[in-house]
Amino acid sequence: MAESSLERFIEREQVSKEKPKKKVLIIDDSKSYCKIITAFIGVHAPKCEIREAHSHYFTLKTLKRGYAPDLITVDFKLPDMDGVRLAQEIYKINEIFPIIIITSGNLNDIMKYVRKAPDHNIKRVFSKSEINNFAQWMVDKYIHRKSYLASGR
Repeated sequence: MAESSLERFIEREQVSKEKPKKKVLIIDDSKSYCKIITAFIGVHAPKCEIREAHSHYFTLKTLKRGYAPDLITVDFKLPDMDGVRLAQEIYKINEIFPIIIITSGNLNDIMKYVRKAPDHNIKRVFSKSEINNFAQWMVDKYIHRKSYLASGR
């Protein structure tokens, strides 16, 4: 039986009323690391749209074209530009993007950069369990907008 115009209209209205997908942009030159973090975010936020960027050039081009993620993660040690500098360039495009700079290195080594950009959230992640915990925290805080004040996290 053919669908009536009214049924198609109702279906379109229901689809248009759905909440838009939350978006995460992962910036890392390591494609394997991107796949790992994508998988963990997917576990905690399966309906989330996740994009990867492997260079500062592609990142800035994507954002300038209007892509507006709800959260951006940036590798601290990108080969073409450090993560803090890239975050500063991203803020020139849109100063309200939440950005988390990720490092697997020693936090003491990057403290000089933190002084340049104290508003950045810097996380150190090494193992898969740390990446999973980080993904859970990130999704809760920035995608589901949960507060950790009561839980002490």
